[in-house]
Amino acid sequence: MPPDYLYKYTPLRDRTDEMLDKRYAALLTDSQLWFSAPSSFNDPMDCKPVFRFGGATPKEQQGFRETVLKGLAMRDFPDVHGQEFITCYGEYQQQYPAFNDELCEIGHQLLSSDLRSRLVGVLCLSECERDPVMFYHYGDKHKGMCLKFRTLDFFEHANPVDYRAMYPVVNYFDSTDNEAQYGTIFLTKYEGWEYEHEYRIVNFDQHRSPRLTSYPPELLEGVIFGYLMPQEDRDYARGLLEKRGTPVTLYEAKIGREQYLMDIVQID
Repeated sequence: MPPDYLYKYTPLRDRTDEMLDKRYAALLTDSQLWFSAPSSFNDPMDCKPVFRFGGATPKEQQGFRETVLKGLAMRDFPDVHGQEFITCYGEYQQQYPAFNDELCEIGHQLLSSDLRSRLVGVLCLSECERDPVMFYHYGDKHKGMCLKFRTLDFFEHANPVDYRAMYPVVNYFDSTDNEAQYGTIFLTKYEGWEYEHEYRIVNFDQHRSPRLTSYPPELLEGVIFGYLMPQEDRDYARGLLEKRGTPVTLYEAKIGREQYLMDIVQID
């Protein structure tokens, strides 16, 4: 179970990108959260397991080969269809006639690309609202905000990230516990990121666009203004929050007096 509250550090504005600016506004007005593709993460090693391909039956090997070669043809010839695509696929069948290490390496590349770009959306949260590094990295250098969510209903699906020194290993042909494999893939990060105290919600229905996902509006308990947020932006945020149908408590972050953590103070 997640803690009672989870937090989302985020900028409030992006005056150079109208679409992104609207997405930030939707956080406060429309009770919507953005599920990101792993390819957009700041860590290029995130969601990048090591796949093993041992223990396959001859039938599984043949099916894997066909899947890999079709994926390779689609990647290399995205605008080719019909008979022309069949011809390209046939050429790859001749080039890679067997299930071997070379084919498995291509399969590894295709799987990694799919995992990081197309197959899932991930919502990244933190259990810590007082970390100045988090406010700097994800809260627009303290000029942004931190959203405080009650972990009921929608947020009950959040799971803690496991921090490790080594990439997670997944056996592609082991289907005995797919849920555990998904957790291994999407809930594992390099141990250097442990200060983030991250929780994630993973959505596997992200073929649709956009990736905005609604949550129950009453679960947004509060908004914490960064200690460097300009007054103009504070007023803008208040105006957005007035459009909500549910009350939200406002806080501001202040430099801690005795320790290297932000003090969180409720404001009117």
